Amino acid sequence: MRRLFKEKNSEQLRAEFFLLVITLGWGTTFVIIKIILSSVPPLLFLSLRFTLAALLFLLFFWKKLFPFSIQLLKAAFLLSLWNFIGFAAQTAGLSYTTASNSGFITGSYVIFTPLLQALFYKKTLSTWSWAASGIAFTGIYLLSGASGTSFSTFFASLNIGDLLTLVCAFFFALLILELDRTTSSPQFITEQNVTYKLAFVQIAACAFLSGIGSFFEPQQSTFSEASLFSINFAGALFYLATVATLISTLVQTRYQKDTTPARASIIFMLEAVFSAGFAYLFLDEVLSPLGYLGAVMLIISFFISEKS
Repeated sequence: MRRLFKEKNSEQLRAEFFLLVITLGWGTTFVIIKIILSSVPPLLFLSLRFTLAALLFLLFFWKKLFPFSIQLLKAAFLLSLWNFIGFAAQTAGLSYTTASNSGFITGSYVIFTPLLQALFYKKTLSTWSWAASGIAFTGIYLLSGASGTSFSTFFASLNIGDLLTLVCAFFFALLILELDRTTSSPQFITEQNVTYKLAFVQIAACAFLSGIGSFFEPQQSTFSEASLFSINFAGALFYLATVATLISTLVQTRYQKDTTPARASIIFMLEAVFSAGFAYLFLDEVLSPLGYLGAVMLIISFFISEKS
């Protein structure tokens, strides 16, 4: 085991450590958002979350943001679009599925990422990468509680929340690949403060698009404006805006380029394990014995990816 890690350069190991840390942070969000969505519509919640994150970004990092080049804004367009669709689908999906299921299905980008990389970016992946992705996807399948059914039956039985989360996983895979392409481009490697600029555009665009969308979404019967001013909601919103949005977007934008998209997706897939743990602690969502086997398979896939 020690030899596997020694084969990796220190820069890549440091990057993957930070990616794992933000993955743990993301794992905490499913429970929090699931609770919030019982009284606040998804797009309204997203607009508040990302608007606060954008304002805090401006407050602390405004000196690093300007000027923006036209080239950078063009490059950030797809990043922002995939980011918004992914978060909107995931958040809306959480209204209809469990926090643990949402975490597991979101983790299916572990299989979308290498497939899309091979299809659109014409990159050949190692056998170890494919093996790790396959084991991880099987682990997600077991974690979802669908074991004992065929894959066709499994997908046919998904509810609207699960299907929306599957859409989220697809677009998060696109985000991982587009972020790798953009941050590795020679055009931007030498641009000053490019990490801050790309991260801010993603956050601000998500705030803007979800804000527009919130005017058209149906209001929930349980929604009350008073809930937006409660101490619990304010604390949860601040945590999500800072740790799970501002900091995590900065870290992912800065460090993902120092590893491969396939390995990054394996790391991010561990979000499913973390979300299951927090869902068990706070929502009493319990895994089946095969679900625990699936969690173990996800962890095994992470170590197999070390060979890639």
